[in-house]
Amino acid sequence: MLQEQLFGRSLGRMALGKDPGQEAKLTSTLLTVAITVSFGTWFAMGYLMVALNGLQFTIVNWIRAVKCQRLAGVTFQRTNDSTSLDLWCRRYEPNGESNILAENSELNIIWAVSSSVITVGGLLATFTCTSLVPRLGRKGSLFFTSGLYITGTVMFASSKWAASFELLIAGRFIVGCSMAYICVVAPLYITDLTSPRLRGSVGTIPVIFYDVGLVLGTSFSLPMLLGTDDGWPFLILIPCLPALALCLALPFFPDSPRSLLVNQDNEKARAALVWLRRTPDVDEELAAIQSSIDNEVKDHTSVIRFFRTPFLRSTFLICFVAMVSQQFSGYQCIVFYSTSIFNSVGLTQNHAVYATTGLWITLLCCTLLSSALMEKLGRRMLILGGNFFEGLSLALLVIFMAMTKQGHEWTKNVSVACLFTFVASYGMGPITVPWILPTELFNAQSSATAMTWTAVTSWAAALLSTFIFPVVVSRAEEYTFIIFIGILLLSSVFLYFRQPETKGRSAEAVQAALRRGKRL
Repeated sequence: MLQEQLFGRSLGRMALGKDPGQEAKLTSTLLTVAITVSFGTWFAMGYLMVALNGLQFTIVNWIRAVKCQRLAGVTFQRTNDSTSLDLWCRRYEPNGESNILAENSELNIIWAVSSSVITVGGLLATFTCTSLVPRLGRKGSLFFTSGLYITGTVMFASSKWAASFELLIAGRFIVGCSMAYICVVAPLYITDLTSPRLRGSVGTIPVIFYDVGLVLGTSFSLPMLLGTDDGWPFLILIPCLPALALCLALPFFPDSPRSLLVNQDNEKARAALVWLRRTPDVDEELAAIQSSIDNEVKDHTSVIRFFRTPFLRSTFLICFVAMVSQQFSGYQCIVFYSTSIFNSVGLTQNHAVYATTGLWITLLCCTLLSSALMEKLGRRMLILGGNFFEGLSLALLVIFMAMTKQGHEWTKNVSVACLFTFVASYGMGPITVPWILPTELFNAQSSATAMTWTAVTSWAAALLSTFIFPVVVSRAEEYTFIIFIGILLLSSVFLYFRQPETKGRSAEAVQAALRRGKRL
């Protein structure tokens, strides 16, 4: 009788678009889990994304040294009046390093493969997430992901001592695979443990640690720290520590209460929720979770069923457009152009690296601010407002960079200000909201598939940028930003009319409103 009353009360609240769990407060245990998981996954991903950005010629020269050692004493052939040994073993002055890749096509290919293989691994691995998560569960998938990341990172770092750039490529490929799983599994696990009212703010914690990884990865790669010929393997090994700490901590963290209820382990589900909420008064939330499970189809939504269902397909389009607006906002282009813009205002190469670190710190601060504002302003306001100011910053940047070429010296400093404004706008919503939406627009039956295909969109866009962006920039230069302004404008119009506000609402309530054609 008591259970029926709890279910009745929970269903009444859900009919109003609310969830009994939304009154839950942020507890120390939930925060500990979110921080530990984010530190062991998204921090590691952000760190390794930028750790070698300033070490291109360090790695390239190491590859040349490895190849030179292999060719030494071996019969070689003459090509274009230059021997292969000369190509690989020639000494370059510091001001001539820019010619290394241009004069050695094989080295250029090896470097291109080394740079892009992490993205290729990420894209390919993302397609397997729909089978990995249901089989291993959220916690099991985190164990597997962390182990894969550590394996790839160790291979990556040990390539220096093994004198094998093939091992470097293989290690980066495995790291890319683990990053694909990180993008999917960590947000799913954290969301499963969090009440609807807190999903926005807690959901930004992984991105916050991603930004911390960007800052520390850039800082540690400075020449006075680990950005040296002998130091870069240790630079690569640093993020293994939080990944290992996560593996040691996971046995003490609870499984998802929803997953436990699906497996009919009611006592463990209740114990997990009591531990997370730090209160024994969890019966209503348990009943609400059980009710949503009862209303779902019992088996996991396959990819074919997901895209054959018109409602799921149209709902996923919101996630797709949000992720496209993030990946093609011009952020990658800004990262590419930042050092040259900093150099144009008179900064040395090292000082330009410090300024780039300042960009990451700005991104981190704004992501922290967005976490505080997520439950006050909502997801729609943050992503639409962020897109607007991103587009405005890019438009001004195009104008001022063009004026700089015409000899207007004062526009250099304004261009730098536009860079920081863009990064601040990016951190206020566009960097986080696209990763939160799949967990809030879809119920547990479909969220893994939705998150997987959102990650596929992200990695595919990143891979596309890797190959197409340098070609476009070489021809259009600063006017490349106009393309991104157009994409931001079109995607923002779509999101304005289609994206619902999901703060404080369960996925079931959001889906019910979408089926009725309401935007919330």
